Amino acid sequence: FVLSVCASENRKADSLLKASVLALAIVIFMEPRSSWRGTASELLQDLRDDPDIQAVIRRRLPADPARLGAQLRRDAPVLARKSVAVDFDREGRAAQRIIHLSRAADP
Repeated sequence: FVLSVCASENRKADSLLKASVLALAIVIFMEPRSSWRGTASELLQDLRDDPDIQAVIRRRLPADPARLGAQLRRDAPVLARKSVAVDFDREGRAAQRIIHLSRAADP
């Protein structure tokens, strides 16, 4: 029963991953990395510049950093099922918004 539930959850995560261009891009982006840290603007630029992402994703990424941040918050549970943790923080005097992505070790 437990294995059946786990398999069902994995299928659901795969289906949601295919529906979200950003989630798929993040999974591809994080494959060679253990972590990434920066602003939404920096993440959007890194995703746009990554040739692996451009080779796979035909649809558009979010148009601007604000939309990327909002979509990333919605996609965080799906990414967690794919071993990518998403954390949001503020740092510095200006309380700059920082995104931290980290990849969990595969079991």
